Amino acid sequence: MSRLSREEKREVQQEGRLVPVDVRVAGATASVDGVPLLTGPGEEPQQVVLNHLQRLARATGRPVLATVHDTRIGYVVPLQVDLDGSSSFTGDPVRLAAPAAEPKGQSAPKEAAPREPAP
Repeated sequence: MSRLSREEKREVQQEGRLVPVDVRVAGATASVDGVPLLTGPGEEPQQVVLNHLQRLARATGRPVLATVHDTRIGYVVPLQVDLDGSSSFTGDPVRLAAPAAEPKGQSAPKEAAPREPAP
């Protein structure tokens, strides 16, 4: 999913449509629209993300849509978080694309050896 430019976001907001925020969760780290979220001792990243999205919903006065890319489970999950903190799926989870594997018997091209400077 591509990200909207600032101008596109303004147009969408003026039309009253909700724009999903981009959420990334990998291991014990998480980010929302590229901004890292800090997890405290014993906190799970998904709880930190949901709390942050609820604060966004309260600040804007309307539900927040999010597209959560969670490498821990291998899925992209579309969510809606309401002002009261409740969340629900807005679509089916989609499996993250696996990194391309090399075909058997083939290896990655080797880097050329560094050249010696000409005398």
